[in-house]
Amino acid sequence: MPIVLVRDGFEFEIRHNEPEFESPHLHVYKGNEQAKISIGVNNPPKIVRSVMRTADLRSAYRMVVNNQEYFLAEWRKIHGEVEYRRQGN
Repeated sequence: MPIVLVRDGFEFEIRHNEPEFESPHLHVYKGNEQAKISIGVNNPPKIVRSVMRTADLRSAYRMVVNNQEYFLAEWRKIHGEVEYRRQGN
């Protein structure tokens, strides 16, 4: 699975085998913790689910907000244009 960013102990992954109906999102890992955060297309990112300490989740979320355009570009490289997908975020 493509790791698109590693920073401050976090790994941000975009899986290439996601179902067609999934909106753009990241799988975020830090040690044994993980979260799924929607990247947001025309709106802010959103935490979908998490098994991560609150402080780590806040840090991961801030990184997604601060790198939203980069993550969307990486999603498009892997999955194609976002406009063809359901926008459930």
